[in-house]
Amino acid sequence: MQLTIENRSSDTVYTEQNTDQYQAKAAMDNTKIYDHAVHDFWEVDSWSIDLPGVRFGRYHIDVKEDIYVKTSEPAPLPGLVFIHSGQVSSRFHADSANHTFSSNRHAILFNPFATERTVFKKQKGLDISMVIFHPAYFLKIANDSCPIMDNMMDNILTKNIGNIAYNAHCRITMDMYRILAEISDCPFHGELRNIYLQAKAMELLVLQCTQMDEKRFLKGKQIKLSPDDIAKIYAARDILVENMQDPPSLTQLARLVGINDFKLKAGFKAEFSNSVFGYLNDLRLAIAKKNLLQHNKSLTEIAYETGYSSLAHFSNAFKKKYGLSPIYAKGAV
Repeated sequence: MQLTIENRSSDTVYTEQNTDQYQAKAAMDNTKIYDHAVHDFWEVDSWSIDLPGVRFGRYHIDVKEDIYVKTSEPAPLPGLVFIHSGQVSSRFHADSANHTFSSNRHAILFNPFATERTVFKKQKGLDISMVIFHPAYFLKIANDSCPIMDNMMDNILTKNIGNIAYNAHCRITMDMYRILAEISDCPFHGELRNIYLQAKAMELLVLQCTQMDEKRFLKGKQIKLSPDDIAKIYAARDILVENMQDPPSLTQLARLVGINDFKLKAGFKAEFSNSVFGYLNDLRLAIAKKNLLQHNKSLTEIAYETGYSSLAHFSNAFKKKYGLSPIYAKGAV
């Protein structure tokens, strides 16, 4: 695959010939490989993990000037893309539409490495995670799974590279962020590491497809939100986070940010793929799990700090979410 990078004056500043982005490394020993690349146009810190069938990558990029990346026609290389921060705009081969990928959004792409034209505006802190599947492995796991995966599978089999960006405006959920962190911090080695990381890739794919299918189903039923409405919904989210131990009621929260109850509930669901208090519960449990694994605190302290009225209430919620009571999770550290 031919890659060309141009500046705003259409001068070529970089070229590279790479036959296959996934198979570029001969060894797939599941170790975490770090890389640092400095060019006049950008500086990239990255890591990657290669497994049989799956590659994980994280890319922290400081873009020093506006650049335009072009590639030759892509081979099928299905990938999950998560934009933690920053923004990238792409136009894909056989697709005239421009797709903008911005902070806290995710997408499923036919080949994240290959676009007709990708625009990287000058910016600091562009932060992207990718999960790339080898086509044969993807076909193995995707058969009769869900409409989105079936569509992607058909595109791979027919080499149809149109219609390749799926719901680029879906938000990254807390569960997705949790799994991405677990991939980066995987504690296992050898074959167990392969099994663990492959399972995490599947979890991410399932979460993405579930969210996208739900969004498609609800598309015709969603209320319209103005930029001011969205700002108020994010303000409501911030109030919940800041008052996790003693959160306001839904009515109080709506009044605090100046929006009606219905629009707050519907807008929260649209923006965060969760109900208001479902989001709060997930946040509490994510913090509780982190404290269990990283801090020498009692279960009672952790329950109180995360806003649970009793240890029993906390234990029941934790077990329902993670399938394991907190006392056993703490003992497993």
